[in-house]
Amino acid sequence: MLQLDDHSPALTLPALDGGDWTCDAAAETRPTLLVFFETDCPTCQLTMPYLNRLAADLGEAARVVALRQGSPSATRAAVEQFPIDFPVVLDVELQASKLFDPLAVPTLFLIAAGGTILRTVTGFDKAGLNDIAAEICTRAGRQPLLIAEEFDGQPQRKPGCTSRHL
Repeated sequence: MLQLDDHSPALTLPALDGGDWTCDAAAETRPTLLVFFETDCPTCQLTMPYLNRLAADLGEAARVVALRQGSPSATRAAVEQFPIDFPVVLDVELQASKLFDPLAVPTLFLIAAGGTILRTVTGFDKAGLNDIAAEICTRAGRQPLLIAEEFDGQPQRKPGCTSRHL
């Protein structure tokens, strides 16, 4: 798995809503949060509302992008079932998964403008989500945002599911 201070690889993947999405973090001027997920992973489903809140607050100040390991039809159905309010790209051939090498889903990679991996979180972890939210907000020139309240009815942590590329 890519580690802190590694550089994000450049890649182009098909977007769920059509066209292509390019990840060239070295050329990007905004921070990027890449979220590897699976539609049949309960931990991924638990995580998405928190990331929707973060993406809505950030607007265009940063990029939040979900990378789904699988087919467009299953992804489209899942996105309708548990809404994802930020761009979803398709890693059908597992190209991105092999480059980033997440051990489980969800795995989040916070990438600085310029391409350096700043933080990673694997599985559902409220403290990790809040740390990522604070850092991406700060780097995007926003006030830090608490996205995961301690006593919101959800667990503090939950392990993820094994990544499909393994």
